[in-house]
Amino acid sequence: ATVNIELKRRVSRFDIDNESAKTGLIIESVSLGNGRNQSTVMPGTLAELDPAGRTASLIQYPTAEGSYLMLPKANQGVTESALYTYPLKDTDKAFLIIKGKYQNPMQKDPVPVEYHLDIQRVPDGGGAATFMDVVANTRYTLHIKEVMEATITAFFEIVDWTSGGGVIIKPDNAAPVVTALNVEGTETPVATKEISVTADGTEKTITLTATASGKVQPKFSTTTGWNIDWLTHDVASYQSEVVDGVTTTTMTFKYTLTADAPYVPVTLTLANESASQDESVYTKLTIVPPATAPVLDFATPDAATGNFNLYDKANNKLTIYKTSKSRITLGASCPFGTKLVLPNTLPWLEVSKATTGPTPSTTGTPDTDVSVATPVEEYYTLTLKDVTASSDVNSKFEIISLGDDTKKLELTVELLDPAITTIELTGTTGGAAYADNKITDVPRTAATTVEVKVTS
Repeated sequence: ATVNIELKRRVSRFDIDNESAKTGLIIESVSLGNGRNQSTVMPGTLAELDPAGRTASLIQYPTAEGSYLMLPKANQGVTESALYTYPLKDTDKAFLIIKGKYQNPMQKDPVPVEYHLDIQRVPDGGGAATFMDVVANTRYTLHIKEVMEATITAFFEIVDWTSGGGVIIKPDNAAPVVTALNVEGTETPVATKEISVTADGTEKTITLTATASGKVQPKFSTTTGWNIDWLTHDVASYQSEVVDGVTTTTMTFKYTLTADAPYVPVTLTLANESASQDESVYTKLTIVPPATAPVLDFATPDAATGNFNLYDKANNKLTIYKTSKSRITLGASCPFGTKLVLPNTLPWLEVSKATTGPTPSTTGTPDTDVSVATPVEEYYTLTLKDVTASSDVNSKFEIISLGDDTKKLELTVELLDPAITTIELTGTTGGAAYADNKITDVPRTAATTVEVKVTS
């Protein structure tokens, strides 16, 4: 599993806030007096030093002349990380040693100065300033407000030292490592992440060996609604043993696929039993069956909508009537997903894609419905943009499987004018006649029927 380890610094940090243009002080070096010469690895309470301990443990930190001037923003505001110290106790009576030059406004040239600034602060309740503890993993900012040749006025601000971050440590071999892979009798590179399999109606096997700090267990999954039971784990052949301190697991997977039948790719997750549920230490492979061409379903539009467009499955043809906003929706079923490629020869069509759409009847009524048994997870709506457009034998487009560009379905679009072309009377007219959009001489006798044939 992933282990979050929080590392805390065993030193303290001092930042210096000084603008020489305002204070006249040009700091050249910063050091520490009465500083401790060591720190414990683990946090703990600092003990108060007796006189002998002070002599043995308290030192003045060395410094290089001019070292402060090498720091970013030196004397131009807040200079970060001006000094690092070990933790200090208030009874150590530590002090900062600030050396540099002071420019007296009454003098021509700056003069060398050295200030010993006690590490003190005024208690929250007020009163005289007292020495304070300097705590590990804490940042102290010294704000210099006023400087004279003999004195310096400043105060300390204590803030959390939040810069930096944690360290993520993952136990060795937490994620299973594939060390052997045999696919359908062929040794396959162990770095393979997508394992392609074949479909010929006979049983095939995949044998996989993986190492980890614990037993490796396989899990199958998919992000689609397709069934994944075509792939099975042969539990009887599962083997796991410890070799040279490393757990080695061998697994066998079986399947029998029918050619040209649709199967969805399966994600095979190898999980280390000792890695709990941490997915960052899973190893994932994809078992990829052969791709197949998409199949379409179609729900006949309700006549009340005035939309009579149809899909002819037998001839792979769409009939679209040339009316305003005339449209047709097709459901696409393909385990790999699909894309619709509309050529520039059909500028009069507009395509939109959705994950839901109309559901066709499974009873055969109406007979123009086309229903499929496999999951339909994509719907394409084609809308006619130009009612003056015309189609021909080359008015075609393709819906293509994302698993294999060669697996596709080509459809022809036929545009029809919905205008009425002829009106005529058929059968026994009983003396009735039709002319100039008018039916005349309709017999008034009982049970007489006049049949009118309208062609469009």
